[in-house]
Amino acid sequence: MRGDIDETAVRTLAKEIVAAVAPEELRMFSLQADEYFEDPRNAFRLDGDSDDMLGIGVGDVLPVVTPIVLAISAEVVRYLSDSVVQAAANRSLDAARAAVQRMIRPRKTAADQTPVLDLPPGTEVTVRRIVTEISVKGQVSEDMIRMITDLTIGAGANEDAPKA
Repeated sequence: MRGDIDETAVRTLAKEIVAAVAPEELRMFSLQADEYFEDPRNAFRLDGDSDDMLGIGVGDVLPVVTPIVLAISAEVVRYLSDSVVQAAANRSLDAARAAVQRMIRPRKTAADQTPVLDLPPGTEVTVRRIVTEISVKGQVSEDMIRMITDLTIGAGANEDAPKA
């Protein structure tokens, strides 16, 4: 399990729960947590044929809640981590959309010669390629490609433009 989940968060959450529901297990918590993280499937070994998680036979005498609490905590931490990552991705996507929308400058009049896009430096070549490739695929004339390119990235941007 190591590496795919925040072990510290799982241990912290589990220890808080164990302290409240089974404080007598706290003195063995670290050992049980280490064992859990070595093989999380051990949390559900309840049959007498399996090796005892602690290796000292305590599981045969009294129920041990710590491994189950660790499993619960791991899933809760995994879920919360995924939720935070998704929320951050959504915020990033929203920020990216807003940035792209700011790059689009509607023209005030039909005679306005200002490019519709306010492109970041170094993106003109790629935008020109996109305009050209899609235009050629759509069998658009070279004159129309030039007009679309001028409108999109600015007049004079066609000087090094690939030919359709």
